[in-house]
Amino acid sequence: MKEVIQYMRSIHSKNILTIGLFMGLILAGCQSQELKSLPKKVELKSPDGSIINTRVAITEKEQAQGVSGIADSDFKENDGMLFFNMEESMKNFWMPDTYFNLAIIYLDKNLKVVDIEPDVQHHPGWGDTSKIPRAKPVYCRHVLELRADSSIAKKIKIGDKFTLQKYSLEQIEQGIRQGL
Repeated sequence: MKEVIQYMRSIHSKNILTIGLFMGLILAGCQSQELKSLPKKVELKSPDGSIINTRVAITEKEQAQGVSGIADSDFKENDGMLFFNMEESMKNFWMPDTYFNLAIIYLDKNLKVVDIEPDVQHHPGWGDTSKIPRAKPVYCRHVLELRADSSIAKKIKIGDKFTLQKYSLEQIEQGIRQGL
């Protein structure tokens, strides 16, 4: 009788494990279907409820380019650029070929503000690189750039948190890992 009970328990445990694995695969499949490619633009909701139309810089090339070369008239008050990173590290920003001052907002892995550089001066062209303004280096995960003169940027404080509207941070990270 003991042998029968042990056998029944092992079958029950194996069935639960099999069902769990099956459900996990189904959920993973559903998640990967939601994100067919990495978004180039997202909507970020600021702590005051404003929607920021945000360009996403993921690759080294996109992050090196940043807002360089974007005309003043092509970057509106509610526009932003999110430098999305997979790990925290020291972030350094400089302003070559920029045409408007920037608020540089340093974020943690959950899009919580850890530091702010509120008004980094612009520098049209490349010229003398020693004169190109640089923001202070800050240890963080992501960085958001907004126009320094925008009403949204002027309201942001350390400790505030942004939220993604259509995608989750996890979906974007999953897409990066999958090479989308």
